[in-house]
Amino acid sequence: GVFEYGTQYYTYEEGVGYTLADVSVGGTISSTYFVNQKVVSYTQAVAYSSETTYYQKDRSTVEYKGEIGDYAFSQCTALTTATIEAQILGDYMFNYCTALEKVYLVNANIKKINKAAFYHCEKLTIITNDKTDAVTDYIALEKTSITEIGDYAFNYCLELKEVALPDTLTKVGSYAFAYNEELLEATISCGDATFGTYVFAFDTKLTTVTIAAGVKAIPDYAFYNCSSLVSMILEGDLDAQNDIVKIPTNVQSIGTYAFANCDSIINLEIPALLTTIGDYAFANCEELVNVDVKGAYLGKYMFANCYALERVDIAEAAYIDAVLTKITEIPEGAFYRCFSLVSLNDTNVIKLNESITAIGEKAFAQSTALTTLKLPSTLLSIAEGAFSGTRSMTTIDIPFIGGARTS
Repeated sequence: GVFEYGTQYYTYEEGVGYTLADVSVGGTISSTYFVNQKVVSYTQAVAYSSETTYYQKDRSTVEYKGEIGDYAFSQCTALTTATIEAQILGDYMFNYCTALEKVYLVNANIKKINKAAFYHCEKLTIITNDKTDAVTDYIALEKTSITEIGDYAFNYCLELKEVALPDTLTKVGSYAFAYNEELLEATISCGDATFGTYVFAFDTKLTTVTIAAGVKAIPDYAFYNCSSLVSMILEGDLDAQNDIVKIPTNVQSIGTYAFANCDSIINLEIPALLTTIGDYAFANCEELVNVDVKGAYLGKYMFANCYALERVDIAEAAYIDAVLTKITEIPEGAFYRCFSLVSLNDTNVIKLNESITAIGEKAFAQSTALTTLKLPSTLLSIAEGAFSGTRSMTTIDIPFIGGARTS
């Protein structure tokens, strides 16, 4: 193979990495020597593995064709533009390239963007396979055949404003787009993909997510602390509202703290097929007012500290795997410290479904606006502190027949 340094080309042995004198990759380089156009000694290995490499600390542009090893262009702090023709981008490939703004993917044949490939590329605004594309501030992978984005791949890309993920993706890693503080919109077309934890966490300006109906799981902390999120729209829904977070209809699980601290959500719809909900899934959503639960399950502390929550409707029944399923439990802390809650399945009444058999600890504790409570005839147990601190309650309807229930 060969690589270019300055105006000259140098050969190198396949499978062996070399470091040039003025290149720093995770350490300080002391010296490098050339004899008959071949590097004969080096102080730190860098993974060169193809025909042509441009690798120079003060170079502002790079063009590369072939396989790319880990850390290949890491900490090239003057680099602003990269044109890449490769199927796999190596781990930490452009790690801490803090001036990198534009990346062009030639021939759209990219398959994988590995772990932390663009980690801390703080000026990155565009990745596209079309150099004539005039749009900026986005990652447009929808015209590629990419299948995998690794952990931390675009973590701390502080100038990025829009992300579009294609339906070819099968895996998106943990923290892949986390801490992108200027990100406004995300389009997730990959309905069959699996997503890692914290995938969009701490994207504090993320307002709108357009998501494929086929998505089946939202992982732990997926949108944690996305404090501007107001809208989740189903892809292709022409009648979509811009002021509701509508969880995709095929979602079966929502992870722990998945939407916690999303302070701007006002309206929320939970799908019928949901069977697994992690603790605190929507906790601390301080502006949440209305919730429609189409299914039969709630999670522990699911709406804890949702201070503005006023109204919740829970479906009488839902078909899950072709089985008619009814809600049987209000779990521990589900509506803990929901100071404004006054209506559940009825206006100004907390009317529990005629299928509920258990109310967990602190389920409605400190819900201080609650005035009227109607318990179902199916109820078998009320746990400790379930209604403690509901100081505005004036009326309780207990329709037990044939004796008192345990408490």
